[in-house]
Amino acid sequence: MVNVAQVFDRSGLMLTCRQSRGISRPQDLRGKRVGVWFDGLEYPFLSWMNKLGIRTSGPSADLAVVRQGFDVAPLIKGEVDCISTMIYNEFWKTIEAGINPLELVSFQYEEQGVGMLEDGLYVLEPRLNDSAYVDRLRKFVLASLQGWQYALANRDEAVGILIKGAKLPAEQSGFQLLQLKSIAKLINVTAKGSFGRLDHDAYRRTVNVLLKSGGERIITRDPGDAGYAEVVWSGAK
Repeated sequence: MVNVAQVFDRSGLMLTCRQSRGISRPQDLRGKRVGVWFDGLEYPFLSWMNKLGIRTSGPSADLAVVRQGFDVAPLIKGEVDCISTMIYNEFWKTIEAGINPLELVSFQYEEQGVGMLEDGLYVLEPRLNDSAYVDRLRKFVLASLQGWQYALANRDEAVGILIKGAKLPAEQSGFQLLQLKSIAKLINVTAKGSFGRLDHDAYRRTVNVLLKSGGERIITRDPGDAGYAEVVWSGAK
């Protein structure tokens, strides 16, 4: 499986904490209860803690890792001191639930040096030997990227299309618009000739996160350039 296009340039994953629990810097996570998403989203957190020298498991763990669902209830109810959030979704749901943003501190994984690539497009590498398939794939990728560019340039219209197509309540349009505004911070649509093309430095960082997540290694060897393919961009206009 290889990456053929990368929509998000930056990771939107964060750890959001209540300042009232004595948290203002990463080192303050020691002794705290931290909500973490699993099924793949735990790796940046584990890599970050490994980098800080904070143990996350075993009898000598420095903090309590709590398996978190995709909601903000644990933080609202005071069951944990921090929760995993996306800059464009759960963070705003926390604010929507009544917590003053000044009461929160968020650590963006991108800024902590452990941000992993998110929202890429992947295909099975053997399919790339079929020139007709590659031609269709190239058209699909370019059309998708044009869609992102249009959505970010015409946000009200894009949200309206979403509300109608997904049959969402009209009152959700404000929240959807806020989400799109936040997502815009993760996408560089103005990068002429490179929007949607995998940034090799970001790819290397993702590989390093997976190699250094502490405890059980997620990948056991560096895949080199085998994780992506440039064939979709060959001759693209």
